Amino acid sequence: MRNPRVVLASLAGKSSSENYKYDRLYRNLYNPEFFCLAYQHLYGKPVEMMEGVNNDTADGMSLEKINNLIERLKDQSYQPAPIGKADLPKRDGSNRPGIPSVEDQLVQEAVRMIQESIYEGKFEDTSHGFRPNKSCHTAIMQIQQRFSGVRWFVKGNIGNLFDNIDRHTLISLLRKSIEDEKFINLIWKFLKAGYMKDWKWRKCHGGAPEGSIIGPILSNIYFHELDKYMKEYKVNFDKGKMRGHSSEYVNAAARIRHYQDKISAAGKETEKGMEYLQKLKKLETKLKNTPSKNQMDKNFRRLFYTRHAGDFIVGIIGAKEDAEKINEDVTLFLKTKLNLQLPQENINIIHSAEKTRFLSYDITTERGKNYRLQRSNGIKSAHHMPIRLYVPHEHWEGKLRELDVLDTTKEGQWKGKARPRMQQYDDLEILLKYNSEIRRLYDYFRLAHNANVLNKFCYIMEQSMLKTFASKYRTSVSEIWGRYSKDGRFRVRYKTKKGEEFAYFIDKVKRQND
Repeated sequence: MRNPRVVLASLAGKSSSENYKYDRLYRNLYNPEFFCLAYQHLYGKPVEMMEGVNNDTADGMSLEKINNLIERLKDQSYQPAPIGKADLPKRDGSNRPGIPSVEDQLVQEAVRMIQESIYEGKFEDTSHGFRPNKSCHTAIMQIQQRFSGVRWFVKGNIGNLFDNIDRHTLISLLRKSIEDEKFINLIWKFLKAGYMKDWKWRKCHGGAPEGSIIGPILSNIYFHELDKYMKEYKVNFDKGKMRGHSSEYVNAAARIRHYQDKISAAGKETEKGMEYLQKLKKLETKLKNTPSKNQMDKNFRRLFYTRHAGDFIVGIIGAKEDAEKINEDVTLFLKTKLNLQLPQENINIIHSAEKTRFLSYDITTERGKNYRLQRSNGIKSAHHMPIRLYVPHEHWEGKLRELDVLDTTKEGQWKGKARPRMQQYDDLEILLKYNSEIRRLYDYFRLAHNANVLNKFCYIMEQSMLKTFASKYRTSVSEIWGRYSKDGRFRVRYKTKKGEEFAYFIDKVKRQND
C-alpha cells in the first residue's frame, strides 16, 4: 500500500488544473494507513472525538476494527450511522451540531483529506473559511488591504451554511472534478444519513451534514462557484487604469505653481514675496487634505470581494446603481446556479461612510485624509478613504454580561462584580481564567483600530477578579490589592521545579502593530 501522504501530494499536484478528472479515488479507502493517518489527525480533539450514538470511543479503535471497516467499504455495505444530536443550545438559540460515531469520523476524515488535496489548489484566495492557514483574520486583513477607497458595500449572509446547500447541485459540482461513482456514492451516504434525536431517526431534507468533518469542505466546494463568479464579474466590472485628478486638487496645484513663480519674481525677502509665501503655505496645507483623485470619476470602477464561510462582502468603487446591480446579479446567480434563495434581508447595500458589521468587526472608510505609502526611493502613491476596523461596543459589553462580571449602580455606572462559583479555585486558576477570557476577546479584535477600548473591558474584569478574591478570603478589595500587587500590577505566586514564579493579570491591551 502506498504511503497516504504520497498519495495526497500526488492528488494535490493536479489540483490547479480545472479540467483534470480524478478517478479511482475510492480504492484509497482500502488502505489501512489512510485511516491511521485520519486517526492521528483526529486524536487530541476531545470535543470531536466525544461519544457518538453507537457508544464507540477513540480509545476503542483498533487495526482489527479498521480492517473490518475496509471490508464493508469494499463491498459497499458500509452505512454511516445517524449523527447523535444533543439539545445543547448555542448562544444564538440554536442547538449544537451532532457528533458522528468514531468509525464514521475516520471515514469522513479520510474523505476530507482526499477532497482537500483535490480542491485546495482550485479555491480562490478570496475564500477564507474552513481552509488551511485561512481564518476570520485573513478575511479581515484582505478587506483592510484591498478595499481602500470603496464607496459602497454589498454584504450577504447565506444563513445556516450547511442547511442551505442543495445536495443534488453539490453532487453535480463534485462530478465536474471526480469520475468515481463509488466515491460520490459514499458522500451521498453521508448527506442522507440523517440524525438521531431522542433515540429516534430523523431524516435530513437538505444541506451538508452539520457537525460532520466533511461538511466544511463540501460547503467550500459549493460556494467556490460564487467565488469564481465574482472573480469573473470583477474582470467585466473594473474600468479605467486610474481615477482622474479632482478639479479641486488640480486648481490648488496650479495656484501653488502660480505663487511659486510670483515668489521667484518678487524675491523671498521682499514684502510682496513674504505675502505670497503666506498664501503659498495655506494652499499647500489645503492640498495635503484634498483628495488628489476624483472620487466620483465615472470612467473608473473597481470591485473587491471576500468570503468567509457563509458571509461575503463586496466593496465597490462606483455609483450606488453599480451596487444595486451587483446585489441583483449575485442574488440571481445564487438562485439559478446554486439553487439557493437568498432572502432580501440577508443581502444589504451600505454606504462606506457608515459602519457595516462583518465577522463581528465594524468596517468603514475614513474620510478627509491622504495616507502616503513610502518607498525607499520616495513617495509611491497616496490612498484616500482607507479601511478602518472597530470593535463594536455592544460586543465587549455583551461579553461582560455573558461572563456575569458586570454590575450597574443606580446612577448607571458600571462596576465589576464577584463570581462566587470561582471561589473554590486556587489563586492561580482564578487569575488564569480571567486572563484567558481577556486574551480570547483581544486575540480576535487585535486588528481593530480602537482595540485599546478593550482596556475598559480589562478594567471591569480586574474589578471582578479582585472582588472574587476578596469574597474568597472574606476581606476587602484594598486588602487583596495590597497583598497581591507589586509595582501597580496584580500577580499570583506559584511554584515550579525551577523555583518560585509569578503570573500577572493582563491589565492593558493595545492594537496589533502599535
